[in-house]
Amino acid sequence: MSIDPAVRSIRVAKTLADRFAELLRGPSTFDSAFAAGSLDGLELRIGEAQQIYPEIWGHLDDARKVLADRGVDVSGFDRVRATEPRGSIGVTRVDVENYATTLTSKALGLVDEQVKSASFNLEGLRRANAATQELMSAMPEVDWAGLARAEAAEVHAAGSLGPINPKSALRWLLIAGGAVLVTYAFWFLVIRVPPPDHEAAAAREREAHARHIAELQHQLEESPCDRAVLRQLGRDGGPVPSPREGDARCKTYLDELEGKLDRVPCDPTLFKQVTMASRWFGESMAVETGQHYRELCAAAKTAPNGGTP
Repeated sequence: MSIDPAVRSIRVAKTLADRFAELLRGPSTFDSAFAAGSLDGLELRIGEAQQIYPEIWGHLDDARKVLADRGVDVSGFDRVRATEPRGSIGVTRVDVENYATTLTSKALGLVDEQVKSASFNLEGLRRANAATQELMSAMPEVDWAGLARAEAAEVHAAGSLGPINPKSALRWLLIAGGAVLVTYAFWFLVIRVPPPDHEAAAAREREAHARHIAELQHQLEESPCDRAVLRQLGRDGGPVPSPREGDARCKTYLDELEGKLDRVPCDPTLFKQVTMASRWFGESMAVETGQHYRELCAAAKTAPNGGTP
């Protein structure tokens, strides 16, 4: 059965976007102190989101090229595409905070709890859905609702696919071989398998790695005292500042935050930012800084004008 390549790419992108939306519905934070969710589960969702997100736009771009070559008006898609930041990824930020829960562990420099949180690219998903809709609108002759119903019927007939693994993927291909949905499901089920064109695959991998490094560098610029981001950047092969340069960047950033907190010493958001940033220079400095601003806040509250709650 011959399948229009533009239709195929759009449907694959839609299927991947639906899967990405499912990933966003899970918890975005793991806190070992409260056993909130599963760390392994969160990390698996992060990894899958990072793989799926660029594939969504890759298939949309493929469809756009096919339609543009036919002379179809794709200006609506282009307008949405232009709003997608270059190098966007599925998870825009991952924060890991290790902390001590007792004074003894603090004194010994030990950490016994961890909080890991991820920022999934919700806005990117919205842009992808809008871009998909623009391409579908550019092909009014296609019964998109009918295709979706046919695919749903195929899924229902084949039964639940269950967890994605090579055995279930092969079983699905055997059961639904020859059907329209197989073409779409195949791309999703084997999304982690390198394509035959190894050079192209290597190029895409390099591009994805470059985007990842650029995102980490941006995070470090925004939060120069975040050692977790610095370590991740180093582990992933990105350029890291020298210890002296790192200290200087953090000191400048910390001075700015402290200047703001000096004016409103009871601001809880600034207090947290200052104490966390000061950890760059050691736990003892973080403790001293926290105590200093607690005293300033207490003094401000007793002053005639009071403190900021």
